[in-house]
Amino acid sequence: MKKGEEFRVYTYKSEQGGLYGVGGGSFLQKSSKIKYETPSKSKLALLEKQNASREYKAALESAKTYANIMHMSKARIYDQLVSEYGGNFPPATAQYAIDNIVVNWKENALKTARVYADSMNMSNSAIYKQLISEYGEKFTPQEAQYAIDNL
Repeated sequence: MKKGEEFRVYTYKSEQGGLYGVGGGSFLQKSSKIKYETPSKSKLALLEKQNASREYKAALESAKTYANIMHMSKARIYDQLVSEYGGNFPPATAQYAIDNIVVNWKENALKTARVYADSMNMSNSAIYKQLISEYGEKFTPQEAQYAIDNL
């Protein structure tokens, strides 16, 4: 250990006058040369955010897959991300993904409408209802109308 180096302390053992567990099975002997500081709330929050960032990235990547391959609406992607049968992400993490994904939602509505039109031979009004249905695709009325207008 060199002067000025910082280590995260994971455990503390009171034996031998005190041992700081710094990970990997390594311990530092408590002494007057070692300064132990409890991190500030802001530093703890930053560490928590860094640890959570992997999950935020995973949610965003999942959202991109749902949007770019399955052409889902924003609402359906959110539902899929938080579903216990889907991504099972916390709501804040799913919302982060929704807020940070770049998608042309009208084009997704159009691609979904084409599937209904081509493979299910549905009428425009039936497609529109399916696109905006809370039990269906959950596109906004504007997105659904764009899709119908461009079929």
